[in-house]
Amino acid sequence: MGRNSLVAGLGAAFFTLAIGGHAHAQAFDQEVVITNLTLPTALEFAPDGRVFVAEKRGTIKVYSSLTDTTPDTFVDLSQGVMSQSDRGLLGMALYPNFPNAPYVYVLYTLDAPPGGMTPAYSDACTSSNDGSCIVMGRLSRLQVGGDNLLVGTEQILLNEEYCQQFSSHSIGDLAFGADGALYVSAGEGGSFNTVDFGQLGLTTNPCSDPLGEGSSVPVRHEPEASC
Repeated sequence: MGRNSLVAGLGAAFFTLAIGGHAHAQAFDQEVVITNLTLPTALEFAPDGRVFVAEKRGTIKVYSSLTDTTPDTFVDLSQGVMSQSDRGLLGMALYPNFPNAPYVYVLYTLDAPPGGMTPAYSDACTSSNDGSCIVMGRLSRLQVGGDNLLVGTEQILLNEEYCQQFSSHSIGDLAFGADGALYVSAGEGGSFNTVDFGQLGLTTNPCSDPLGEGSSVPVRHEPEASC
């Protein structure tokens, strides 16, 4: 259910909360509020009651409320989004003054290598994590019209950023801070099952990673011997 629907609350679960030094049991109920989604990745509530839901493949749906069962498709960016494995449309944020300034910011894995055109792979890579499908990250701004449709075209703010060699640890989330700045998070594009620093398995260094630095390096911790 979690892959294709949004759930409010936590069902059939009890939690012990420590408040003021005393433990309090708190029960939560579970309610499915939105269904018929394909891998939802981000959720934003607008002050006017609208609900924006991003799907990993690159689409954003707009609901007039949580009771709306016929959403509008605000935008479909799937032709330019690489959604294999950890990649996809992962970050979304509404402008703080929304809807007076009706802007939606999105962060997604760009389906293209540095300097390439989209779609370069169309999610059809030879392996999920062999480092052969080099991709980038893109941050864009989209304007929402009164009919919940895209006004104009996608405004690209950061393009060909966050080079990613492997299919894990892709770009991440978006959030506006109290200072009004937009904060962007991103992974390092490292392998989830091998030690790598950009060069593993390739004769070149496609993301220009510093030698011996960068991606994922598993570390084994040996516990101290007891006396």
